[in-house]
Amino acid sequence: MNNIKLHSDGIFGEITVPSSKSFAHRALIVSALSGKKITIKNIIFSDDINATINALENLGVIITVSNDFVMVDGSNILRNSFVKINANESGSTLRFMIPVVLMLGNKAVFDGKGRLPERPLNEYFEILDKHSVEYIHPEGKYLPLEVKTGIDINTFDVKGNVSSQFITGLMLCGMIKPVKINITTELQSKPYVDITADVLRNFGCEVIENGNSYEICPNSTDINEYIVENDWSQAAFFMCAAAINGEIKVKNINMNSVQGDRKIVDLLKEFGAIVLNDINSVTVKTSKMYGIDIDAGDIPDLVPVLSVLSCFAKGRTRIYNASRLRLKESDRLKSMYDELSKLGADIEIGEDFLVINGGKKLYGAEVDSHNDHRVAMSMAVASVCCQNEIILNGYNAVNKSYPTFFEDWRKLNE
Repeated sequence: MNNIKLHSDGIFGEITVPSSKSFAHRALIVSALSGKKITIKNIIFSDDINATINALENLGVIITVSNDFVMVDGSNILRNSFVKINANESGSTLRFMIPVVLMLGNKAVFDGKGRLPERPLNEYFEILDKHSVEYIHPEGKYLPLEVKTGIDINTFDVKGNVSSQFITGLMLCGMIKPVKINITTELQSKPYVDITADVLRNFGCEVIENGNSYEICPNSTDINEYIVENDWSQAAFFMCAAAINGEIKVKNINMNSVQGDRKIVDLLKEFGAIVLNDINSVTVKTSKMYGIDIDAGDIPDLVPVLSVLSCFAKGRTRIYNASRLRLKESDRLKSMYDELSKLGADIEIGEDFLVINGGKKLYGAEVDSHNDHRVAMSMAVASVCCQNEIILNGYNAVNKSYPTFFEDWRKLNE
């Protein structure tokens, strides 16, 4: 059976969380486009990262996997060919690879499973339409997507308030030829664009940010290896759990990271949790917490766990500017509303917000992950202060980003 029992003993101890999936996706693709043999270290082989590896292999890239590192050799990457790319359930893989594959001059068929065929690709369709590129997809779905020709474009106009993944995909093309991306609306989730720029610069690209535009010019790559830093979004689950009930030290975490989810440190302090940090670690201890207002525009991945944390903070917490969460692996606003309601939370939902009236008791219940890794991990966090155990159905959704999450969790929850 695909369920797990979670109990309320709190979490205590020390942990080193996995490497950043966001950095790893980008490093793999940029390495493949560098034309060199690059070793990428500190890789966690989650379902999403495996999807990107498989996509690159289908593009002719030779990838040698060993323990927690990979060797990437893109010297024979396919150009002006026909390729098939299956992104599995990874939105990052799909949205990053579409422009890269086409910029290499390839025709292609892109596919995926789960909720991915329903996740919009309109930003790319507008670009293809503008340049008269022929493509087809099923009515009412976005995948499978067949694109009949490659593209040879230098300048792109793209909205910034839908998903930063579209902007990143176009920026990665700067490893192939100079490109300019004009962002036509307010840019949300900018930290993810900052991650892309950081990786490109590490591989020798010139990245110029000028107001609402980015210019990327390829240069020779001088490095032979790249080390992926650890993931703040994964650290947030343990930190929030400790703030509710426990004490955790997260080790080997980059306090100067460009990852937007590093904001969890400031948010926990604002809630009233005890947070102590040094140059590469953070310790969080339980304390009385009080509700706050949270703009989710730049931190969408933190919303599920912050909604749980808010249940244990006295008073009202409002999480807003979160409409894009409805287009993730699940409709995350509704998923968290449904599951926290089952536990007895006083929670309201709107088109782009959640309001939680916290400080009330939560009770155990049978809950569901909605096949969403961040919902599954958030339910574990909720269990640390529920009166009874939680039975979580679909717990293996964590394989998408953190396959060993529940093994690590139990070591801290015993």
